[in-house]
Amino acid sequence: MKLLRVVLVLSSLLQLFLFYQLLAMPEAIIAGFGIPESASAEMIARRAGILFLVAGLFGLVMAWKVKGRQLMALSLVMAIGWLAMASESAFEWSRGFAGDGTLMPMGAEALFGLLMLLACLRMLWMEKRK
Repeated sequence: MKLLRVVLVLSSLLQLFLFYQLLAMPEAIIAGFGIPESASAEMIARRAGILFLVAGLFGLVMAWKVKGRQLMALSLVMAIGWLAMASESAFEWSRGFAGDGTLMPMGAEALFGLLMLLACLRMLWMEKRK
């Protein structure tokens, strides 16, 4: 359970950092992904930032307040979210709609998704050993 909590806190801190970046400097993130800048892209980036705020706070609350199978279930949802983001990044990159700046975030998204998934599986395995 400790491993899962550590992964949740780390991913939540990343999400809160992304919230700040997308709200304060959306053009830097947009340019990093190789997407043409526009007022529409900045507005969507800021809205995505709000979603990162919610996800980051949700993860922190989960790490400190939720226990047992509920923690595992909610963490699986977060893992699916991270892996879905990585898949979408890979899809857009493969179509040429996002530049090579997408590769590092895609790796981080996949890493956090897999870490959460592995931590949940470890928690389940430890539970069955008892």
